[in-house]
Amino acid sequence: MGTKRRSAIFWLICLLLLTGCPSKPPQAPKQPAEQPLLQRISPAHLPDFQDDGSSDSLRSAIEKSLSWYTKNSPDKPVSLGNMNVPSQVFVESIRHFAALAVSGRITAEVLWKNFDIFRIVPPDNSGKMLVTGYYEPVVEGSLKPGDQFRWPIYPVPSDLLVVDLGRFDSNKFHGERLVGRVEGKYFVPYYSRSEIDGKKVLEKPAAQSAAPLAKPLAWLKDPVDCFFLHIQGSGVIRLSPDGLQVRVGYAGANGRPYYSIGKDLIEYTVDRSSFKQGRHLPGTHIPIYNPEHIRETKPDYVIILPWNLKDEIMQQLSYIREWGGRFVVPIPKVAVY
Repeated sequence: MGTKRRSAIFWLICLLLLTGCPSKPPQAPKQPAEQPLLQRISPAHLPDFQDDGSSDSLRSAIEKSLSWYTKNSPDKPVSLGNMNVPSQVFVESIRHFAALAVSGRITAEVLWKNFDIFRIVPPDNSGKMLVTGYYEPVVEGSLKPGDQFRWPIYPVPSDLLVVDLGRFDSNKFHGERLVGRVEGKYFVPYYSRSEIDGKKVLEKPAAQSAAPLAKPLAWLKDPVDCFFLHIQGSGVIRLSPDGLQVRVGYAGANGRPYYSIGKDLIEYTVDRSSFKQGRHLPGTHIPIYNPEHIRETKPDYVIILPWNLKDEIMQQLSYIREWGGRFVVPIPKVAVY
């Protein structure tokens, strides 16, 4: 698989066609041609490897990859499509790539001389793929409350109970459950979010105990960060003052239904991709339109979520100033332009 001119084997996967898939997938051909998931790229078909991102983020990704793969046994295979590569070879390849990144010598020619380069091919050969990633917010916090850090993150309260209804009647209640607490002789719904955040009921002593129902794990700096951490289900807290990072994950819920405020605040979203137009955002079911829909509807505010592209987007949509429209950039801090 390797050659003398390649000092390491590195599986560099190039995502050449990245578009959103429609909600209803296209009909597959009757006799699709079988092909490998990964295809080796020849020098004549190498993509442009120029990266306008931060070198710090690339270095962080390399370090995290090494941290993960060095935990494996050297002979343990790493699956890449229908191919397996020993973990040790994979680790050596990443280290070699890291050395090139530090030296600033990442070019198409250098990559071809040092690595085997592959691209991902959609199974149906349609040229369209959906690639997803999991986002974890990084928020500011502290292990001690203070003037800046006033918004608590709680563990599972000691009085929260989960009842598996399937144990009472597996046919009627299969997979169903109730979340609540005991009050006297009755099982009642658990405290609402307003009782937890507003009345601080979890910090009050439990019945027949001096200990609170739940002692906060940490206190956050921003209530909006706290809100999104609950919705996302996991995240990283950067602790003050030493910058130590602690990961927190979902442990339980109060059993109350979740009501999305997205549709109440945002009427629609826009995307230049024709594959997404006419569809809806998952979960919130907010419709997706062509950007020209902004000119047609003349909204008072346009929210820009990709904050790192705000200058470019505001220039493209500068025409909203004609009717007094303004831009709102909520990340990293809410700003109105």
